[in-house]
Amino acid sequence: MKKPDAITVISEDNFKQKVWPLSVGDLLYVGRATKQKFENRAIFTIGDLAKRNVRDLKLLLGVWGETLWQFANGLESAPVRQVGEENIVKSVGNSTTTVRDLLNNEDVKLIIYVLAESVAARLRQHGLKCTTVAISVRGADLVTAEGNIQLDLFNCDQADKESLERTIDMLRIRFGSYCI
Repeated sequence: MKKPDAITVISEDNFKQKVWPLSVGDLLYVGRATKQKFENRAIFTIGDLAKRNVRDLKLLLGVWGETLWQFANGLESAPVRQVGEENIVKSVGNSTTTVRDLLNNEDVKLIIYVLAESVAARLRQHGLKCTTVAISVRGADLVTAEGNIQLDLFNCDQADKESLERTIDMLRIRFGSYCI
């Protein structure tokens, strides 16, 4: 708050005075589109968001609306960790915002393929296997469609799949991400 090298202490006693007057766009995870949605509903500051009915925010943004309301009210409950301390990996995901609208199935297939490959590589890196694949698509209007997929993509045994995955990883390490 006092850039470039001053320290600001935000406590339970002063967070409303220090944080609530800030623009809602200054809140962590509020991007341009979400900020615009808030401003269209006369939510201009973090304090405006904090004072709103959480049910209305859930209707607007789903569970994410409740999460942002909690942040605005100083209710973040994640434990503080030491530098270098890692979280236990519970899920692996990836997302992207495309630079243009996807116009056909080939566009969609390409994006899903790239994201799936990234997720698969990270799962293997952590020694994890997935049981459920979830796909979520958000349109330009910020409406989200979601679905879970549980199917066997290859008709081969587990050892064959793992061998194929290791081979693909080695080829990509040697020749780059787009060699396969």
